[in-house]
Amino acid sequence: MIIKSGSEYGGSLPYPFTIVAEVQSRGGLKWSTSGKNKPPTSFPAGYVGVRPGTFRDPLSSESANRYGAFDEMFVLTSPKCPHQLDVFKKKADQQGLRFQTINQYSKEFSLESPPIPIRLDKSLNDLSHRERVSLRRDVSYALTHLSIWKRMVDLGLQRVLIIDDTLFISAKLAEVLPDLFARIDQESVGGSLTWHVIYFRRMIMDSAAGSNNESAWEGPEGKWTSNPSFHHPIVRAKPSYGAGAYAVSLHGARWLYNHLTEYKVPIDNQLCLFQREHRDEFVALSACGNDQPKDFCPENVEVLLDDRDSDECRWRRLQERKLSKC
Repeated sequence: MIIKSGSEYGGSLPYPFTIVAEVQSRGGLKWSTSGKNKPPTSFPAGYVGVRPGTFRDPLSSESANRYGAFDEMFVLTSPKCPHQLDVFKKKADQQGLRFQTINQYSKEFSLESPPIPIRLDKSLNDLSHRERVSLRRDVSYALTHLSIWKRMVDLGLQRVLIIDDTLFISAKLAEVLPDLFARIDQESVGGSLTWHVIYFRRMIMDSAAGSNNESAWEGPEGKWTSNPSFHHPIVRAKPSYGAGAYAVSLHGARWLYNHLTEYKVPIDNQLCLFQREHRDEFVALSACGNDQPKDFCPENVEVLLDDRDSDECRWRRLQERKLSKC
């Protein structure tokens, strides 16, 4: 069956009736085959219309201020770069977006006695001063993400967006996010497989190893669901790095918090390691156009960074560039 967009069905999406009945048996599910003041819509046999986002608990009443898709939107920023956050705020205000700022972990700590164990391939004593500064920054950034995952678990937030203040969701992606997540949730229920994270900005690790983003041992990325507004589907991602803009489910936050027990590599690479080491357990999706024809998914996010900013404020983008050459 070809699934149309929510707008073509009058605001509802066709879900298999057997799935709807199963979820309905758990209680609290609201669904119907017609919108308010609209006649019933005709769906294919065996399908009924369900409001976008039905297959999860209701979002908070303020969810419309977060692209209509997230319980919360966390924006990572550095206290040393207030100008960058101002640029983000100005753009968010224009769209009526609400978000919470999360300052990068800034407490002073010794690399010899860090808040999280550090496991590197070489001794700390062998690191140069520049390498130690970079390592402390990377550890702080990992701790920042760890704190968000913990907050999600503590508050029971079901789905959040985590994004750096040097990036912004594109207008095209913002428009389709509610419909997109309805499709993603539909497949989660239908396949009894819960996703952990969704990349909106990423690079496929070892993507140069094969043509068409295939490496010899991993093969192509499997389709998760369709994405009618873009010319590419949502896929089960191959090992990728990209912590600049991603969504996390509550299930994913709990899993990540329990598994990030020591620092080995920058958080971008750590997500990739989780995919490699737990390929059947850790479910990472990608909403990117398979990084074609440009890296880092420009169809999903735009870069707000001003190249005139100091390296401190451009660090995240500089780090991505460095990692992409590894």
